[in-house]
Amino acid sequence: QVKWSAKMSDKVYAFSTSENGVIFAQSPYSVNALDASNGKLLWKFLTKGGTSSSSALNGIVYVCDKTSLYALNENNGTKIWQQPLLLWNTGTII
Repeated sequence: QVKWSAKMSDKVYAFSTSENGVIFAQSPYSVNALDASNGKLLWKFLTKGGTSSSSALNGIVYVCDKTSLYALNENNGTKIWQQPLLLWNTGTII
């Protein structure tokens, strides 16, 4: 039985979760945080494209796009810091 569903504005290709009941849905140009209990959109962070799957630890969500590695506040999606990636197409973080 389906408990809830959520309509996304773009194709979702990866999911991750946090210990705090948040689901992170990665789309090509965004990370969307959903409340795991009801599917409500909590926040959306826009990227420059090529968004990879995310990881969450201690209230911080880490996600890469084709230009940078970001640390986001899990509660509201605000950017804590951003580190440029110099060799994105090779998979190397510098």
